[in-house]
Amino acid sequence: MATVKKNVNLVLILLFLVAIGSVVGATVYYQITYKNLTEQYNQKVSDLEQTRANLTKQQQNLLSTQTELNLRVEDRSKIEGLYNELLTAKNQLDKDLSLTRGQLASTQATLSDTKVKLDEANAKLASTLKDLETQKTLAAAYLKQRDDLCAQVKASNSTVSC
Repeated sequence: MATVKKNVNLVLILLFLVAIGSVVGATVYYQITYKNLTEQYNQKVSDLEQTRANLTKQQQNLLSTQTELNLRVEDRSKIEGLYNELLTAKNQLDKDLSLTRGQLASTQATLSDTKVKLDEANAKLASTLKDLETQKTLAAAYLKQRDDLCAQVKASNSTVSC
């Protein structure tokens, strides 16, 4: 029995060693697995932080782009408003220019007619002044002739008065 006991003890020791080896193997396996999982986790956390940083940067870029777009839309609206105002003013100025040109043409035609009438009136006035000068000369001649005749009559007859 001693051999059986020795065999049983040996088997028990062997089983104990196998159990300890299994526990040690399982522990080493799980430690390696845990280490790999920890490294993967840390890598994923690092990737996630990098992704978060990229996302934050992209959000800032998007916000900046949105702000710039809003400013451009506002500027475009202002420019369109100014363009419409200028277009309206230009159209009004074109109408005013057209009316002014029409008035200018009418005024120039009236001026031309008035110049013709003025030239005719000046010619008539010159003719009338010439006729008046002629009449004055004739009247002066007649007055001289009358005075001469009167002087002759007085000389020949002193009782006559002129």
